[in-house]
Amino acid sequence: MTRTNIQTVKQNQIEYGLPLKILSYNELYGWTMDKIVSQVGKKNNCTFCGVFRRQALDRGAAQLGVDHIVTGHNADDIAETVLMNSESNRGSLGSREQYSMPNREGNRADDSHER
Repeated sequence: MTRTNIQTVKQNQIEYGLPLKILSYNELYGWTMDKIVSQVGKKNNCTFCGVFRRQALDRGAAQLGVDHIVTGHNADDIAETVLMNSESNRGSLGSREQYSMPNREGNRADDSHER
């Protein structure tokens, strides 16, 4: 049996003895991503999901009275985001421009020549 993401999260909660609060977009905003996609289409839904997800983390933290939020991302998620961003920027910014990810200090590799 393949576990869903939510099943894995619940199992980790039990295994590591962590508190868990699950909030849905429907609970927070009164609609689901499926409803948003039906209104805005599949091309524009990433913008909505990203904003709603960050706001949901903030609202959830406020409800729980927590000071810090820790999220986990894997290299596949980061690679997908970089590729999606480069493709979406290609039309408006031109394919010859190069972009780099900021390092931990917030500097980009291509910023050094500007100093």
